[in-house]
Amino acid sequence: MVALTPELIIAPGPQAALAFVSAAAQHADAIMVFGDPLFNFQAPRVVALAAEHHLPAMYLFRQFAKGGLVVYGPDLSDLVRHAAGYVDEILKGTKPSDLPVKQPTKFEPVINFLAAMHESAVGTKPTPDAVAACLLLRDQRT
Repeated sequence: MVALTPELIIAPGPQAALAFVSAAAQHADAIMVFGDPLFNFQAPRVVALAAEHHLPAMYLFRQFAKGGLVVYGPDLSDLVRHAAGYVDEILKGTKPSDLPVKQPTKFEPVINFLAAMHESAVGTKPTPDAVAACLLLRDQRT
């Protein structure tokens, strides 16, 4: 079992650079970027900051996959389909308060193999087991 000590760094979108500077100053081993709308809008900048500070990062949405290391979050297409179902029910006369709250059921795991292979981006190269897991995941998605 790996012992982790999480540190919460709150930085609204405009202060993204400060969050990465703070994480690097605290010698963080990795970071997880949650779904702040401004961070999502600035995905390329956020990915670049993680690479600049040599912080392996896990992101919530797929737009971070280009350049980012790992993405694991809800499938947005599936969420849109569920939202369309809500709209359909409301247009048919169902009161919104009568509709059940649905949690995401479909998640997208994405490992950016090219980013993982660049030691300068993450501070270490993946182990052979991690490489095998990436290849297995790729084979399962095709």
